[in-house]
Amino acid sequence: MIRIGPLLLSLCLVGVSSPATAAYELRLDPMLDGAIVGSFAALELGLPLVAPAPRPLHAPATNPPRGLDGLAPLRTHEGFSDASDVVRWATLGLGLAAVGIDGWSGDRLVTNAVIFAEAWYLTSALTAVSKQVALRPRPYAYTEPKGRPDDSSSFFSGHASSTAVAAFTAARLIDLQRDLPTAARIGLYGGATALSLGVGSLRVAAGMHFPTDVLAGAAAGAVVGIAIPTLHSVKRVSITVAPGPEGGLMAGVGGRF
Repeated sequence: MIRIGPLLLSLCLVGVSSPATAAYELRLDPMLDGAIVGSFAALELGLPLVAPAPRPLHAPATNPPRGLDGLAPLRTHEGFSDASDVVRWATLGLGLAAVGIDGWSGDRLVTNAVIFAEAWYLTSALTAVSKQVALRPRPYAYTEPKGRPDDSSSFFSGHASSTAVAAFTAARLIDLQRDLPTAARIGLYGGATALSLGVGSLRVAAGMHFPTDVLAGAAAGAVVGIAIPTLHSVKRVSITVAPGPEGGLMAGVGGRF
């Protein structure tokens, strides 16, 4: 099993220990933020009008998937399910702590908080849409359906998507606002990837999802977690003016492009 503790702590430790030189500025923009908020609000409010709600299954589903999805156990295992809950909420807590510490130290707490919340809620809305449109039975529903709407909410995994968006949003916020060495950047994104795949593996082992459910969920969360901070970023450019070797002035432009 993945050693979760060091990966979770890395999100906070990088934010505390790295130099605070920002390669990019993050700015809130009324039009951009209004569009993002409007998008997840429209998804949440419009979904019941266009797609049926997940339905309970009172008899086992038929024709379980084959191939990669055939590796999923068709019965529930509560221990793995409980462990996936721990990883999911611990990642959210550590992600919030990391962007909070980073924001507090750089006087950008509100900006970080708004961007993190936008990424989280947009991913939640996308997850709800995918579940309600796909109506895919969970693995356990092929042998022991529980007669609840959750029986047909397998695609895609909410645990994987929410873990990924929390980890990748935190990683991207820290990466954009600090001039990190390559090793630290690899640690940030590698840790976020490991957490996403780790919680996904636990969900498969728990009989709650098929492998493609967790891969799709992790991909959705990672894309949103990287995209939302990036959309708010502005390259920080420095302009220097100095005397020239033969009189006059020389101007230079610096920054990361």
